[in-house]
Amino acid sequence: MMLCLCLGFSLSAQAKLVHLLPKPQSVAVTENAAPFMLSGNVTVAYADGAARCELLEEVFTNAGCALVPAGGKAVNVSLVKSIDGAHDYALHGYENEAYTLEITGSEINITAVTNTGVIRAAQTLTQLAEGWEGTPALEALTMRDWPAFKLRGYMHDGGRSFISSDELVKQ
Repeated sequence: MMLCLCLGFSLSAQAKLVHLLPKPQSVAVTENAAPFMLSGNVTVAYADGAARCELLEEVFTNAGCALVPAGGKAVNVSLVKSIDGAHDYALHGYENEAYTLEITGSEINITAVTNTGVIRAAQTLTQLAEGWEGTPALEALTMRDWPAFKLRGYMHDGGRSFISSDELVKQ
């Protein structure tokens, strides 16, 4: 019975990681570690020049957590000059989006090169929190991620659906 529960938890954690979009550059799941429960009080601390990120704070408030200035489960955000192994190149108007995410049962550490990286980490946390039955949680893991391409494209298939020129320009 216990083996079935452990196997079920392991498969559900892996399924969430497999379905992350876009796929992270590297992920290491911490086996047999307690997840970070998205309940109770959470303290988000910004250091090293990191700006307040409303999207990050919404991840926790949308899950039912209360944001408190001190004394809650720690979410630490800091900026660094570079992320080891992250590929980056200069492109005017596009910041470095590299970040690392370390989740344990009691804290989350987000390290990014720019505030855009913090936003990307928040979007990843949102995806990781989806699909839990009962109280949402985040698997204990270490992740490093950055985009494969800074400039992304958009394609509209005019043969399948028609939209006006104004709408196309807006998109």
